[in-house]
Amino acid sequence: MSHSLNPHEKSLRKQWLVISIIAILAWPLITLGFMSFISRKEHVPAGVYWVYFGVALLTVLLFYVLYRCAYVKPGIRFLTFVLIVGPLLKLKATFDALKVGHDHVTLIALAVNLGFYAWWYILSLKLRKMNKKIS
Repeated sequence: MSHSLNPHEKSLRKQWLVISIIAILAWPLITLGFMSFISRKEHVPAGVYWVYFGVALLTVLLFYVLYRCAYVKPGIRFLTFVLIVGPLLKLKATFDALKVGHDHVTLIALAVNLGFYAWWYILSLKLRKMNKKIS
């Protein structure tokens, strides 16, 4: 990096990395654990686990590419793409989740998920602005 980062910018980058780990990596694992817990009480088709496992693998890949393209190398192209496509995918996933279940646990989990996503999105906008200034 030719641009020296000030303490605020360094802090913002660290915050982005931490919230990205939580929102992109940890949340799918929490959801998978939750599905395992539910499957003890209700029948969940086995195919659902394979689909979710595939989505989790794609999520890990997305995180890695995003980490490399926006954090390690301060670029903006892939981050901009994710900032445009991400809300559309999150909106579809939210509607799908609301169609499936309306119990309190699902609604709380959805609210927490959306909160983390909003926090991540705001930090990503700030990171994009900073990366644009650097490059």
